[in-house]
Amino acid sequence: MWLSPVTDVEPAAEPLLKAAVKEYLRIDDADDSFDGQLDDFITSSRAEVETWTGTRLITQTVTASADGWAAFQLLPVGPVQSVLSVKYIDTLGVEQTVDPEDYELIGNGLSRSIIPVLGKHWPTAAIRIDAVRVSLVVGYGTAGDALPSDVYFALQRLVRAKMDDRKLELIDLLVNHR
Repeated sequence: MWLSPVTDVEPAAEPLLKAAVKEYLRIDDADDSFDGQLDDFITSSRAEVETWTGTRLITQTVTASADGWAAFQLLPVGPVQSVLSVKYIDTLGVEQTVDPEDYELIGNGLSRSIIPVLGKHWPTAAIRIDAVRVSLVVGYGTAGDALPSDVYFALQRLVRAKMDDRKLELIDLLVNHR
């Protein structure tokens, strides 16, 4: 069982540019009266989509902890770009780092796993809820143009809904990205 992933390094940018949102909302680019509000809506919309889908949209670093190696069969967040480290608490209570040569990232899209390479096996970890930990670089890319088009459009619609102070159901828009 995975604990909720923790963001270690926030994304360097948001997936939506303010100018693109203004164009979508038909706000004149020279009108800066909504800029602060738009910044907040863009950031909160990204966070809402990431929470709802379990994905990270823009490149960032996260750490996720689990109670054992079986959890590595399906990583709790994606899309995974790379694995920075795999650590565990051994049976003496000491944190250890698994040699990167001893495991590999497999799968694609949002279904990624970490498995031992052929001939290796996972070491014995302590029995505790956070016995194993993985540090990952996740996200579709460094800018919004790396997002799937339906995710990008859902973000724009979510910002519009926030501007109009109305609710938007994300389930129909993002059902394939959970």
